[in-house]
Amino acid sequence: MKAEATKLKTQQHVFQNSRCAATGQPLELPVVHFLCGHSFNLRSLGENDRECPLCTPDFKRVLDIRHNMKAGALKPDEFFTQLNASADGFGVVAEHFGRGLMNMTAQSLASQSNAALASGL
Repeated sequence: MKAEATKLKTQQHVFQNSRCAATGQPLELPVVHFLCGHSFNLRSLGENDRECPLCTPDFKRVLDIRHNMKAGALKPDEFFTQLNASADGFGVVAEHFGRGLMNMTAQSLASQSNAALASGL
C-alpha cells in the first residue's frame, strides 16, 4: 500500500478511459478522473463530489471498520472480561490479534483516548 502511494505521488498516471463510469456515455470535456481509475463526465457528478461515487461507499465502510476496531482497543476491561469468561483463552487472544487490537501502541491508545475524551465520547 505504501509503495502504491509513493508511486502515485512520484510517477505520472495515464487515464485511458473512454466512457463515463456512471452513465456509460463517451467521455466529453470537462472530465473528472479519480486515482481509483474511474472517470466521469463532470455533468454526471454532483456538485460536491470530491471522491469517486463508486468507491466512496467501500472506502467509508473500511474506515468505519477501522474506527470500530480502534474503539474496541480502548476497552481493555471488555477484553479481560471475555478472556476470564472463556474456556478458550487462546481463542479470545487470537481473535483480538486478528482484529488488530493488540497492534496498538500505548502512545497511540493514549492519543486516541484523549481524542475521544475531547470529543465527548
